[in-house]
Amino acid sequence: MFSDSALFAGAHAGTTASQSPGHVSGITVPHHLLAVDLIARGFRFAVGGRYERVIAVFPDHFRKATRPFATTAQGFQTAYGPVSTDAAAVAKLVSTIPRIEVSELFKVDRGIHAVLPFLARFFPKTKLTPTLKAQSATGSKCIVMS
Repeated sequence: MFSDSALFAGAHAGTTASQSPGHVSGITVPHHLLAVDLIARGFRFAVGGRYERVIAVFPDHFRKATRPFATTAQGFQTAYGPVSTDAAAVAKLVSTIPRIEVSELFKVDRGIHAVLPFLARFFPKTKLTPTLKAQSATGSKCIVMS
């Protein structure tokens, strides 16, 4: 979706955020390119760690999900190269949690596509478990995977 690396190059080069001195278990970043510098700072802060998988949660901008959560095992191509999904983690989610569906929404949702180039740049070998939260999802239940 955002195939021009020029959209991101300035943010990568201009990031002055330092790396975390310890292990980072999660970051929260915006998913709009108006805040490209904030996205880059969040990823740069976490770059010192070694991660097996990134679980990214995005809102369903189009309100098309038929279940509270959605995921996909398909990989993504970004301006900085491919981002692989963790197919085993996705399969486990789908097979054990009935509130999760496999969806094609990830192909067109700008939320994930705005953040993927940062994942590809800062964590090129880390696999992704993309998760979309439907507007209709309610309650305080949480999904935890180890």
